[in-house]
Amino acid sequence: MDFFLRYLAVKARLAYNHIRSLRSESKLKVAVIVTWTAIFMTVGCWLFHRAFTFLYTIPVGDLLAVRVLALFFLTLFAMLTFSNILVAFSTLYKSNETEFLFSLPMDGQEVFLCRFAETLAYSSWAFIFLGIPLMMSYGIVFKARWYFYPALPLFFIPFVVIAGLLGALLLMGLVRIFPKMNFKVIAAFIALLGIGFLVFLFRSFSVANLSQLDALDRILSALKTTQSPFFPSHWVNEGVLAAGRGDLRETLFYFGLLLSNALLLMVVSLWLAGGGYYGGWAGLRGFSLRRFYPSGRGALSRLERLLPVGSPTSALIMKDLRMFWRDPSQWMQFIVFFGLLIVYVANLHNYEKFLAPEWQTRIAFLNLAVRRASAA
Repeated sequence: MDFFLRYLAVKARLAYNHIRSLRSESKLKVAVIVTWTAIFMTVGCWLFHRAFTFLYTIPVGDLLAVRVLALFFLTLFAMLTFSNILVAFSTLYKSNETEFLFSLPMDGQEVFLCRFAETLAYSSWAFIFLGIPLMMSYGIVFKARWYFYPALPLFFIPFVVIAGLLGALLLMGLVRIFPKMNFKVIAAFIALLGIGFLVFLFRSFSVANLSQLDALDRILSALKTTQSPFFPSHWVNEGVLAAGRGDLRETLFYFGLLLSNALLLMVVSLWLAGGGYYGGWAGLRGFSLRRFYPSGRGALSRLERLLPVGSPTSALIMKDLRMFWRDPSQWMQFIVFFGLLIVYVANLHNYEKFLAPEWQTRIAFLNLAVRRASAA
């Protein structure tokens, strides 16, 4: 544990120095990042505020909002688990820092704990950042008690730890079974898990029936499947909602449930890491996964020959394609984004009778604006 605390202190110092180094960065670059972050947060809060305001005005809006939050946390939990598998493969097994830590007088449990902390930081911050506008808007519209806001970070910490440990456990098992794995095998495994999760959502929530008279009953009954008491997403959803109501007893119960399961998974992970993490890392390092690719061969090289020779645009296109192909960590984002886009486009016609005419017009203009912006 002493090594782990020193490791965290070193990482905190590096983060502090990195923040201080921003003063030497281009002021235009910093201004652009800060401005777009503020725009994203503002627009996100405004959109979610409008959506929750609409739900607040209908008779069963509070019940529907609770089910929507449950679906959000379930999706967030699945995406956190998938992203942790991919990021953990890089930080736990492929990083040079892991090799350095194993050269120190540290056992496998301490090395695993140090690298897992960095994995969790890399994989979870973006999802927490995306969830802030949603939860803040819900608290404002539904007039949640002040307990709601400090409860959010308290519940998110064990929530992301559970997702991260599940991803790390799956990865350690895969590495022990398949010692010659690489990023492409991991990405294919995550894609299979993602397809299974989408199948579960599609079977639970059939959007093809939204135009029928019993649409609301079908939506509520379908969203009820996301509230299984065995899902950590259900625990965090019920806990923060109980805090919003001021029910501290129920809040502490669900927080204790999350925390105890996170600690249990941590004990199991450390026990397995003590006996199998170093063996899996050493076995993976014992195989050479590098391949020789002759110049001018491959699908990307054939595609390059079809583009204008010497064109700066074609050179930039090929550079981006090669960077994408060589970085499987971007594949998950690509699959999730275009998967959601395909689902949206495929089911857009089902909402014709469910939405008011003014909303149909707004959606049509928004789709047209996105199409023109992407074309530009």
